[in-house]
Amino acid sequence: MGLTQARDEHLGENLALRDGAVFIADAHYIPHTDGAVLETMIYEQGVEATLESLRSMTMGEHGLGDSLVLESSVLDSRQESSKEARLDSNALDSTQARYLRYVGEHGLLGLLAHLVIDFSAKPPSELPKQVFLMGDVAHLFLPHISTQGHEAFIGLINALAKCAEVFYLEGNHDFGLDSRIMPGVKIYPRCLQPLLCARSLPGREGESVGERECGGEGQRKWIMLAHGDLFISRIYEAYIRSISAPLTLSALKLLNNLSFGVLYRLAQRRVNAKRIRALELDSKEFAGFMQGRMEKYATCVKSGKLDSMVVDSGVILGAQGVREVQGVIEGHFHIGRVGKYTPQGMEQGACGEYFALPSFYCDKRIFVL
Repeated sequence: MGLTQARDEHLGENLALRDGAVFIADAHYIPHTDGAVLETMIYEQGVEATLESLRSMTMGEHGLGDSLVLESSVLDSRQESSKEARLDSNALDSTQARYLRYVGEHGLLGLLAHLVIDFSAKPPSELPKQVFLMGDVAHLFLPHISTQGHEAFIGLINALAKCAEVFYLEGNHDFGLDSRIMPGVKIYPRCLQPLLCARSLPGREGESVGERECGGEGQRKWIMLAHGDLFISRIYEAYIRSISAPLTLSALKLLNNLSFGVLYRLAQRRVNAKRIRALELDSKEFAGFMQGRMEKYATCVKSGKLDSMVVDSGVILGAQGVREVQGVIEGHFHIGRVGKYTPQGMEQGACGEYFALPSFYCDKRIFVL
């Protein structure tokens, strides 16, 4: 199986956002550091035995509530507010962001393990759940070249894919992903981003479920998903396309094999030494940043790049079937804020939501739709 075929074999399937979808971005996982104890357990016992041990040791009757804290924050260009509370099952208003702060052990590996345990305990009626790995989940993960050191990371993602829909959007630190090592994961390389997805809106009073699911555009909210390193600059675009091209990765794999793995280890050492920071913006700065990003995504829609994207219930629809995109969810920038943006020309009261995902590496937060 070729690299391109392996990347694309899951494409063309259903991609409709569901309430409760989990987004993990910019975790920058580094093997043998945060989560080293859990790594050792997986190497010695295997993934399934380790999960069973964790299930008996750390998970109480309240499931993830023992290891996660809900943080709700509302932000627009005029105000900020935040609070923390214990996780509960009540749905928040669609204008709020649901942030879960992981307070358990073992970093990203611990979070993945807890998600597997929590999802596998759910009754079939509550499945399928969705987990979106929004890129840069690992600090350097190029499995087409080498998977050394990432066995526990791969094993937990595969375990999660057995009890939830898992989507992996490649970032600029993790690309060349191969479905041969993650067979249950739907992989989206950078060239297929942004994804245009549909989220069903609450139905009108008296409207049947069937009418709501088969309804027109008025019953859907169109959301774009991406790692976030799109529309940066022409120089960056040329750089990232060149290093993530299948031919480049195959050449690097050959050189790494000839060097007996020294090349990849040197690259890991250099990347791991890079400092990772959150992007701190005040309200005015964030409003300007959000406006720029939303306008670039709007331009992408108008360009026709998203034609024939799978957006809802397995149906092929072009961007011409969408009047405007009502939301953007992206990572990369390590911001962790939410904004509302009303572009010129939109009707009064209409707006788009911009979700700048938090970096799990920086503050251990994820986003729940």
